[in-house]
Amino acid sequence: MKRIIDEEAAKREAELNIQEAKQKAEQKVEQTVKEAKEHNEEIARRLLTKGMSVKEVAEIIDLDVDRVRKIKLDM
Repeated sequence: MKRIIDEEAAKREAELNIQEAKQKAEQKVEQTVKEAKEHNEEIARRLLTKGMSVKEVAEIIDLDVDRVRKIKLDM
């Protein structure tokens, strides 16, 4: 009986560990995406500062033209 209880407890603990690992991985992915977006927007600012057109910047960095326009307005 104790063995069955121990096995069930181990199984629950493993499931919790898996769930925690998934949550950490999701948070890491979200953080990486956020950092990449911020990096692309910084590059867009630099290119706009150098005189590149909104359309060119949008094409090069693969950002939406409206987003690049907003970045330019915020500069």
